Amino acid sequence: MTALAELELERELEPELAADPVPETVVRLAMWNVLAQDYVDPARYAYVATEALDADRRRDAVIAEVHALLNFADLVVIQEAEPFLAESYANYQHAKVLYAPHPDRSDGLLLLSTVPVTAQVVSLGSRAAILADLDLYGHRVRLVAAHLSDRKSV
Repeated sequence: MTALAELELERELEPELAADPVPETVVRLAMWNVLAQDYVDPARYAYVATEALDADRRRDAVIAEVHALLNFADLVVIQEAEPFLAESYANYQHAKVLYAPHPDRSDGLLLLSTVPVTAQVVSLGSRAAILADLDLYGHRVRLVAAHLSDRKSV
């Protein structure tokens, strides 16, 4: 199920969920590993239609899905985000955008936050990470996002 399909399902359920009061302190977090194009191997994904693995088509689909997530979530963390994705949101007015490139690869982590954030991009050895202090309803909450998998074994 795609992220967009999951959001549509959630929206369908919202009237039922609305019966239970939701505290003002609810924050919605979405995380997604988009599979950087460098790791798209048609042999590995033989069950996927060839056109779905096309770089341009995937790029457009990823941008559309991330935009859909931003309509739903307060915080969106994207793993294996390529620079084009960070660049496409560089001037986005509705969220703070932080990009942490991986030190040894062509992708990284992307954080889009609609809640107030002071953050810094840090490194965890050979891995990219984002450390963010969020101001949630007067409380400081620390978010640490990292992509810890190792592509050497893939």
